[in-house]
Amino acid sequence: MIPGQESEGIGSVRYWLRYEALPGHIDRDQRMWAYSYRSSNDKQWLDAYAFEEMEFLPDDFEVMGLATSTLRTSFFVQSLFCVRMVLDGEGKAVGRDMLHGDKVTKRVGGKVEVEEELKSEEERVLALQRWFGDWAG
Repeated sequence: MIPGQESEGIGSVRYWLRYEALPGHIDRDQRMWAYSYRSSNDKQWLDAYAFEEMEFLPDDFEVMGLATSTLRTSFFVQSLFCVRMVLDGEGKAVGRDMLHGDKVTKRVGGKVEVEEELKSEEERVLALQRWFGDWAG
């Protein structure tokens, strides 16, 4: 990725990396790397990550992992989220399979299709095994 320029992603997905002040910064001179994406040219940009150029050590990652896996406000505590990349015959990613909440979706070439709608925890466990392998059981 080249800062300030859009980059091609998988299918119709586009990426954008910027070095800028974030909306919540009080010190407007402070800058961070901001990563955004959109699913196609006619969609809005969605902010995904922001990070700075600071070295993190193993203990730092342990604390960050604890927060994302235990805080009630964390996305990863509130919902089940599993993603697998769809590869073409040459091993290049062309899409993704995703289980989120009560749906399994497939995105290939910018088109999203619902593959399964899950009505129970048993159906969700079976879908995890079917779509993402036996490790999920």
